[in-house]
Amino acid sequence: MTAFAEHELEKLALASVKIRWWFKYDNSLENMHQEINKIKSKQDFLNFLSLYIQDFRNNKDSWENTTIDSFLEGMESWIEDMEGYYENMNLPLPENVDWKTFADILFAAKMYE
Repeated sequence: MTAFAEHELEKLALASVKIRWWFKYDNSLENMHQEINKIKSKQDFLNFLSLYIQDFRNNKDSWENTTIDSFLEGMESWIEDMEGYYENMNLPLPENVDWKTFADILFAAKMYE
């Protein structure tokens, strides 16, 4: 086996371990996707947000971005690449995303108690 092939197999093995670890410690992942798919109203979003906060508090070790700056940078990166996510998941790209309201929410959370 070539060194390149060995390196690629090693990367796959590490990725597999990381995925198994993630699912072991973040057993709420499927529940979060289910909650996201239910969102049709402000109250649905608030219910999701409450579960999301609870997940952070209870499963912080499974979160990649545990500080506000890394969380916002992760959000920024995901938004920049979101078209790829929807394409890879064979989902329609969201239309009419209200970016202004989303910005209002983020900005207000900076100071709102």
